[in-house]
Amino acid sequence: MRGPGPRATGAAGRAPTVADADLVLGYLNPDNFLGGRLKLDVGKARAAIDEHVATPAGLTVEQAAEGIKTIVDARMADLVRQVTVEQGYDPTDFAVFAYGGAGPLHAFSYGAELGCPRIVVPITASVHSAFGIGCSDLTMVEELSKPMQTPPGTTDHSSALPPAELNATFEELSTRARRDLVAAGADKNSIRYAKSVELRFRAQIHVLTVPIEADVLTADDVNAMIERFVEIYEGRFGKGAAFLDGGVEITTFRVVATSPVPRAEFDTGALGDAQAPEPGTRRVFSGGEWRDAAVYRTEHLREGLRIDGLAIVELRDTTVVIGPGQDAQVDAFGDLVIQNR
Repeated sequence: MRGPGPRATGAAGRAPTVADADLVLGYLNPDNFLGGRLKLDVGKARAAIDEHVATPAGLTVEQAAEGIKTIVDARMADLVRQVTVEQGYDPTDFAVFAYGGAGPLHAFSYGAELGCPRIVVPITASVHSAFGIGCSDLTMVEELSKPMQTPPGTTDHSSALPPAELNATFEELSTRARRDLVAAGADKNSIRYAKSVELRFRAQIHVLTVPIEADVLTADDVNAMIERFVEIYEGRFGKGAAFLDGGVEITTFRVVATSPVPRAEFDTGALGDAQAPEPGTRRVFSGGEWRDAAVYRTEHLREGLRIDGLAIVELRDTTVVIGPGQDAQVDAFGDLVIQNR
């Protein structure tokens, strides 16, 4: 169901896209795409879904469109699981940050499936990546592949991983990173360093990153580093999965050096309009039936506003959906924070 673009825009190609499904389901306003600069054709979207999905599967166009969305949302949830569950983290301990043009439209669904307590749609949603780059600290990363092993059955790992050698390696990497940051205009007194090593059990392929907190490593710090590696390993692969008797290997040393840049300030006075009309409504196909959804626009958003789902928030550059059984609040920055009730 991919093509050069949504059939609703008149783009070349025949197969429907996810945007066509969102339009047919009522989540997208055909007159508000790209802030109204591009009109969408619901009829063309319906025809494409009918021809390629609904008729072959014996479904209505709405059922087919909801099936497309369900599959896509499940795939998004699986991608999040790859960077949480498969890394030993529980997604219920995290909030989902939904950004990009289409992310805020689908996050209500896959965020709920993952059990995440909050879904945050930042006011910078459509340009969040660019905004992040523009406001990010100056950063230099130095790495060195330098295998160092402990023998099988050892209990004092500092004998095979001498603290002096580890410290010298980190100092060498820190010096390189500092030189490059200063050349880029950073104040050398503002630079902060984060050190880590990549570790694995000997003869295994699973490499895990272990942060190093100590400024200068001692023998106790080296042994604590190995204990932390075991903790992270068993958190990912299960209690008792670690095999220290086989020995441990450092594969890579890493130093991340950062120098802060001035932080952006938001004009929170631009939120909301006291004279804004009451929110409208639109029919949305959700859960196998047509339902009424409240429709909010940018001028409705003010700090503290609470929105009960099912609701749609049409911003100038993206669309946010608050699902049934969810509510959202506008924070002081204009971000939408969605929670499951």
